[in-house]
Amino acid sequence: MVWNVASGAEDWNLQDSSMTAAVFRPDDQVLAVGHMDGTISLWDLAGGKKTRTLRGHSAWVQSLKFTPDGKTLISSSHDGTIRLWNPDWERATQIIALGPANQRLVMDLDPSGKYLFAAGDSPVIYVLRLTIDGNRAPP
Repeated sequence: MVWNVASGAEDWNLQDSSMTAAVFRPDDQVLAVGHMDGTISLWDLAGGKKTRTLRGHSAWVQSLKFTPDGKTLISSSHDGTIRLWNPDWERATQIIALGPANQRLVMDLDPSGKYLFAAGDSPVIYVLRLTIDGNRAPP
């Protein structure tokens, strides 16, 4: 449920038992929701409507992050990959394979959005410097 804090009323209700992760874009206009089937839904918070579905992961989405400027969505999945998305496109702009499938793969960004930290089941923590070109067409 999405609540209007000022009025205390429910604005709209997103009931979906397949949700695995969620994150707000920094401007609070979009909610990205990860699902068990590997898809990511983008929701317009003002209207409460789904605007786009991102497909590419072959297993459930474990975590989601937006870069501080809101132009890139980053997802990690149980399929062993991290994907970078331009939310205006329906395909990932970059795919980073970090390990075998069927492992926990979590990630986070530093406050600048330039470095991605990721960890799976192995005793390795990956530190990746992101080079994001939001104008580049998806592969």
